[in-house]
Amino acid sequence: MLKGAFLTIIGFTETQSVAQQGAAPFAVIPGDLYSGTFDRIFPQPTVNQRPKGSILSFVMRFYPGLDPALGTESQIRVILTPGVAPVVEYYLAERRVSSVLGEVLASNPQPDVAAVAARMRVIRRQGNVTSSQVLKWQKKMLQAVSSSFNSLPAQTKRANDTGGAQLWLDASSYELWYSSGPEFRVFFDDPTSPFAKWADGFRSEIAAKVKPQGDAANGK
Repeated sequence: MLKGAFLTIIGFTETQSVAQQGAAPFAVIPGDLYSGTFDRIFPQPTVNQRPKGSILSFVMRFYPGLDPALGTESQIRVILTPGVAPVVEYYLAERRVSSVLGEVLASNPQPDVAAVAARMRVIRRQGNVTSSQVLKWQKKMLQAVSSSFNSLPAQTKRANDTGGAQLWLDASSYELWYSSGPEFRVFFDDPTSPFAKWADGFRSEIAAKVKPQGDAANGK
């Protein structure tokens, strides 16, 4: 008998294109270096390692589009454990990962993740919320995920009828790791999707709720 479900939907490709000021309009950065830097400066999330005793855990990572007004990369982690105050952690890069990578690559065409992460500074903040608030987030989040999935058949049919799919090369994107019975990991790069719209609001809400807890410079 299956006790849960595991679903992984990944949207990364082997390379990640980012804009660099003062250089060519676009520079190609290896995807493993880009994602590896995230896993070094932010706590690395997994879908199958929910903290002991917890009943819900999810991590949402934000990758901003090219518009500087969108801010920097960030990550939110929420953990719900019965009888314990919920954990809400917010990690915010002071500078864009892509900008630091561009600077490092300009002087060293083959840097390692540790060298890049050493130049990153991350602010860690923690918030105090109630269990009922976490449950409300869970409900809205799953509704947004479901609505986004429900629109896929129509998108596929439209792509089939027109001979191609719409690409969002300069848009923001979100990655979600979720664990509560069923476990899944999803990546959304369509800014018009119900999940992206929910995530935009959720990210703003968390940023307003949390308070500084010092910084996690150089990756931790």
